[in-house]
Amino acid sequence: MSLLKKLFIIPVLFTMAAAHAADSTESVVSAAVKRIAPGVEIEKIAESEIGGLFEVITTAGEVVYVSGDGRYMIQGNLVDMKTKVDLTEQRLAGMWLKVLNKIDDKSTIIYAPEKVKQTITVFTDIDCSYCRKFHTEIPQLNEAGVAVRYLFFPRAGVGSVSYKKTVNVWCAKDRNAALTDAKNGKPVEKGDCENPIIKHLAMVADLGITGTPTIFTPSGRKLPGYLPSDRLLQVLAQDK
Repeated sequence: MSLLKKLFIIPVLFTMAAAHAADSTESVVSAAVKRIAPGVEIEKIAESEIGGLFEVITTAGEVVYVSGDGRYMIQGNLVDMKTKVDLTEQRLAGMWLKVLNKIDDKSTIIYAPEKVKQTITVFTDIDCSYCRKFHTEIPQLNEAGVAVRYLFFPRAGVGSVSYKKTVNVWCAKDRNAALTDAKNGKPVEKGDCENPIIKHLAMVADLGITGTPTIFTPSGRKLPGYLPSDRLLQVLAQDK
């Protein structure tokens, strides 16, 4: 065999060996995670920014870090101290944004200004006190060019009083006015129509939502809980 052919084969063999080693490491990491959480479904395993530490993303939208030998696990956010970037939050935002981008605006209720600069997605519960407080601040957000796109998360579940109120709002002729009335404690005429509420509830699990209000910025960053409009606008000004 000529020297030239040998020189060509060596890097190919090295690449194949490296790929095999990577596959082997991923198997070790996957097995380690499933030993402590048998029901977990893993979406992706990849090398993290720290050598020997692997990023594990589950289908439930969780991120953990596991050593290549499967012995150690870190639960928490990985932050680049030099750039001050939360790498875990950045990764999750990218995942959530893919889900948010699939949402049809026709299945939401939107409060928008004439000129929209940014749109936030908010999961709300009609009977949640902080959701009601947030709703009163929509005019300030609209004035700043921020549109609010609502989806519903009646936390008491399907068939609950909150769920029925949500259906009534959706079936109203003027959904925006009906939602504002409902959040102000006013009765909304009973309605019965095809609605997207069940689909909204399915997205709650996909997006790792546990409470209301839950706000998503245009970049996919998740902000759990109420934020005053002035503070929210500061966050949005930094959103990339």
